[in-house]
Amino acid sequence: YLDEGLCIAPTFDKYDSHSNSIKRDIQNSGFLIAEEKCCWKPVQKCQWLGYVWCTQTHTVPVSMERITFIKEFLTSVMDNFSSFSNLE
Repeated sequence: YLDEGLCIAPTFDKYDSHSNSIKRDIQNSGFLIAEEKCCWKPVQKCQWLGYVWCTQTHTVPVSMERITFIKEFLTSVMDNFSSFSNLE
């Protein structure tokens, strides 16, 4: 099982060559590729490992999905913390 790969190259032609090579190597290794989850062409903005990577602005802003998760997690922690403090 492979998940979450990333390829970076200085030019479109280099990227295309790397991308084709990676795809061929994955297939030759016997892995099945979920094409609907793949992006084999270069993009300047993508979500990878839960973060949005933007090469135009050279930023890695946190996705709204991750912010929502963190808010819900912290709310849960604080709710449980206050119930523990009431035990004293």
